[in-house]
Amino acid sequence: MEQNYFSKRFLFHLGEILYRTIHISYIHIISYSLIPFGYNFVLSDLNIGVFLWISISSIAPIGLLMSGYGSNNKYSFLGGLREAAQSISYEIPLTLSVLSISLRAIH
Repeated sequence: MEQNYFSKRFLFHLGEILYRTIHISYIHIISYSLIPFGYNFVLSDLNIGVFLWISISSIAPIGLLMSGYGSNNKYSFLGGLREAAQSISYEIPLTLSVLSISLRAIH
């Protein structure tokens, strides 16, 4: 019984830390380093900038699922599932639109 409680508490805190860390690093550090501010003014010139941006933004639902499961409450778990589904359903059209623009820009 004690092992199960510890593992769920650990997952709860790990999920929350993962979710907050990804959002802080994603919003403040990575997004501003990938956005070009001018023709020759880019903080980091990556060839895979858009793909890196999309891949880091897709890690956030894992933290939501972990914190929902680790709360040891069925309603919080369902809320975590709902929030992860909303996040994923938001990311799919965003990803398709960004990738279609970048594929069009290549040709």
